[in-house]
Amino acid sequence: MTQKWIDISELELGMFIVKLGGAWMDHPFWKSRFLLANEDDLRLLQNAGLNRVCIDLTKGGDAGANPRPAAAPVETAKPAAETPAAPALIGARGDNESNAVPIKEELRRAARICSRSKEAVTAFKSFFERKKG
Repeated sequence: MTQKWIDISELELGMFIVKLGGAWMDHPFWKSRFLLANEDDLRLLQNAGLNRVCIDLTKGGDAGANPRPAAAPVETAKPAAETPAAPALIGARGDNESNAVPIKEELRRAARICSRSKEAVTAFKSFFERKKG
């Protein structure tokens, strides 16, 4: 198996990704080993904040093998209206205090996120148990 790390800007369709350069929460993918086969996944990776990925040259293409014009990163979909756009960290990084969110709103938002996370984990567990048989 021939693997190499490449910069995220070199990523192209047809590459087989074996490792993502970052924590598992830094990207929207359940798996870190997959063939990059569609533009949407390519854009997601380019906008996920990762700096590099490791590719397997025996299972997919190499960097520069299919030259294409560089695509500018595109904005990802905006959060749903019920979920405010991440102002929770304001103040923690020394940002402008005028953007601070009241603690009650932050706690409500955290409770919604926790509830949805529990639902997702339960659904995944159910799916996994059915898959096992």
